[in-house]
Amino acid sequence: MQYDFEALQALCVEQEFYECEMGVNIKARVITAPVLSFDKGLGKHQLRWEAVNAVNLTPISYLVTKGMMHYGPFIYTEPQYIKVRGGELTYDLLGEK
Repeated sequence: MQYDFEALQALCVEQEFYECEMGVNIKARVITAPVLSFDKGLGKHQLRWEAVNAVNLTPISYLVTKGMMHYGPFIYTEPQYIKVRGGELTYDLLGEK
């Protein structure tokens, strides 16, 4: 399930989520809680937070704008891209060896 703006606002430190786009799954872990702000130029609320790739600990900075989330990033509760290997469903995560 894709997170909506309100669900992203409720993310907690240490909570894990998946960013998925263009066939790539990233498992991320929140390291700073989302902060709500208002962009006067856009006239829209925004959320900013920091996370790390849960596999290789690469830092990731996130920014989402309410009403413009169709531009990304695309945040989900589970990975969106799967493969069949040996008759079993599996998924790859960015940063895995």
